Amino acid sequence: IAVDQAVSSQMGQCVKTGSLLKVPQHTLLNLNGDWTIEAWVKFNSFTANNNMYLLWKPGDMDTYQSNYSLELNPWWGNTFYAYCFSELNSRIGVGSNTSPSLNEWYHVAFVRDTHAKQLNLYVRDKYRTLIESRTLSYSPEEILLNSNDLRIGVNMDGYLDEIRISNTVRKFTNTGNENPNYKNSFIVVPNPVTERVVLSGLEDKSQ
Repeated sequence: IAVDQAVSSQMGQCVKTGSLLKVPQHTLLNLNGDWTIEAWVKFNSFTANNNMYLLWKPGDMDTYQSNYSLELNPWWGNTFYAYCFSELNSRIGVGSNTSPSLNEWYHVAFVRDTHAKQLNLYVRDKYRTLIESRTLSYSPEEILLNSNDLRIGVNMDGYLDEIRISNTVRKFTNTGNENPNYKNSFIVVPNPVTERVVLSGLEDKSQ
């Protein structure tokens, strides 16, 4: 656990990667329904010829054949990639075009929506502004489970914060504005209220 001086005061302490961090196997960590896997991440450098795993639940017989994985892939230009296996030798993955800048924070979320039968990958910048959203439709209902520990920050040089695994589809409706020129603000007129109330919101910062 470290304090990164470049972290916003809202972030506090974070995990400094460098050695393997494991969460012991638990049945709740074997995901097979709806899920949202997310983290804030900042890379100090990129690791050549090694997948940089933010979160990784490796397979039993073949570690690559994971229950789920959220990573930065060096073979595809250091871009975010998320995948799972429906069964042995059957990978389902969704990739981004975003190659993060070094020493900058990003929020990354990998979502499986069983109702829509979609995998979604969302990337947001340090202001929580959505910079990329990718969707992949899938058909297999099954998910390959395993008995391995969850691994965090494998082959990574950087920081991780706000790591979260949920058995639900999170919508991120309160993570920030999609348009950076706007900020949430409301003005109530008059104050105190008499007979009539006027609400004014969405201040345009670009003007």
